[in-house]
This record gives sequence, C-alpha cells and structure tokens, in this order.
Amino acid sequence: MWMSSSFPVANTSLKLTKKFRRLTIWIIVLVFCFIFYFALDPRWRKECLFFPSHDNPTCYPKIPAKFALPRAADDPEFWFLERFESCPKTSENPVILVKSAFNSSSVRYMWRDYAKKINHQVRFLVGKNYRSDGKLKEFIGETTADIIFGSFNDTYQNLPKKTASAYEYVNKCFSNFPDQEVLLIDDDTFYYPEVKRVPNMINCGFSKLKRTLPVLSGKWLLDETEWPNANMFPTYCSGACYSAPASIFMKIHEKEQSLRRPELTLEDLLYVGIYRELAEIEEPVLNHMCKHLRGDLGKLRDMIEYKTKLL
Repeated sequence: MWMSSSFPVANTSLKLTKKFRRLTIWIIVLVFCFIFYFALDPRWRKECLFFPSHDNPTCYPKIPAKFALPRAADDPEFWFLERFESCPKTSENPVILVKSAFNSSSVRYMWRDYAKKINHQVRFLVGKNYRSDGKLKEFIGETTADIIFGSFNDTYQNLPKKTASAYEYVNKCFSNFPDQEVLLIDDDTFYYPEVKRVPNMINCGFSKLKRTLPVLSGKWLLDETEWPNANMFPTYCSGACYSAPASIFMKIHEKEQSLRRPELTLEDLLYVGIYRELAEIEEPVLNHMCKHLRGDLGKLRDMIEYKTKLL
C-alpha cells in the first residue's frame, strides 16, 4: 500500500518541477526585456516598441563611451581608394559596385557570370588582407582587372571605408559622365535588373528608413558640424542595395570630403542620409530591385541560376 501511494505524489512533484522551470525561464526573459527597455533613453522607447527593426539605430542601449576619432579631412592627400586597373564604359545599364570580402572569390565568380548574362558591368570593392607573417596577401588564380583595392584592412568594421572607396571610384571614373547609373550592393544581395528605377534619384533597393530619433552617445554620436539636427536622423537607404546617377554620388563625395567620419558604423546612414541631406539632395525613393539574403550565399546561387535560365 505504501509503495503504490507514492507514485501519484512523485508524478505531482515532477509536474510542479516542470512548471517551476518554465516559470523561471519566463521570469528571466521578462527581466532581461525590462532591463533592456529601460536602458534606452526615454525618448526612444515609444518608437522602439512600434518600430522594432534591427535596422533602426534608435533601438540600441545607450553606450556611455565617447570616441575621439581622427578625421581623414585633416589630411587632404588621404584616399580610401588605393588602386584599380580600369574604369567601366558608360552604359544604359547600371554599373554594379559589389562590396566584397577579400577571400570571397567564389562569390565574385557568381557575380561575374550573372553580370555578363544580364549585360551589366561589375567591379568589386575589397580591402587589404595579411598573411600570418604580416605580408600582404595576393589574389591567386583570379583576375584583378575588375577589383577596386582600398587602402584599409578588409574587415567588417571597415565597411564604411569600403563605401568611401566606392564614392571615390565613381568620382574618378565618371566625372565626365554624370548621368551614368551606379548600383552599390552587398555581395549577398540579389539584384532584379528588370525593375524600373526612378531617374535622377537615389533608389533604395529594398529598404528605406524614414526619420528616426538619433542615438545621443557612443560611436553613433554626431556633433553639430556633422549633423545639426539634434532631434532626428535623416531618411536613408539600407546600405545593402541602392542606386543613383554618378552625379549624386559625386555630390555626396564632395560633402564627405569636408565632413568625413568613416568610423561611423552605420555607413548607410552616413552617406545616403547625413551627407545626402547636407548636400541638399532629395530624399531617396523605395523600389524593390533587390533582395537581401543576409549571408545565405547558397540561396544567392540558386536565385542567380533560376534567373539566368529565364533570360
């Protein structure tokens, strides 16, 4: 009798233990969310609740550190663009500038094949890469005719400098061809060439972020000379894909030379937001000529293969 009566008690105890674990997990999650929410400036909380986008720079906790960063404008001879072999020919189709990692040769081969089949010209933006002995790596078995080399290390943190090298390249190659359309794109983003673009405008390829409250501290902090509006960041495109005529790239580049802050992590905000607004260029328009695959290169390959079969 005693043994048989102990089983219901054990089962009840086990159920209570499972419920307690679930309750504990939910309490931990709620406490974390509560702490994260109140780590934000009070002005940001409402917007983050209604617009919880990972692309929204408002939705980050305050960072107390303030960074003193050198400005490239202090050295008028400084360039982010180090060397390139050729400029593209002018064309009715956009010239594609792909932000590429040094070691991503297989992705560059995909893009070369795709660009050829859709009758576009393509160039690849890369930085420097070093071997373990400190010597520079070289491309082996891959052409460099379409490579644009930057003067910086090829790291994710240097993405703003890679973007700066793209603007310098456009300024050097298309100063006499201001109407040439240029598409700046990440290498993990698919491009639909048939989608119509609004002429003489910045076209956001898949994401347009309207005015958001600025982060007021840390590495996103901007002073009055860089962005005088202390209340809102300007509208900008996601940096993964946008296009514009070379004339707009050159106007932004001109403004960038006087107010250069390439260390700002959000390079899309910097170039097609802040520099664009300070250069008095119209707000960008949104179309859907791109699909950002967020690192899924297998899916990129599949989409390219499917698209080229339809051509």
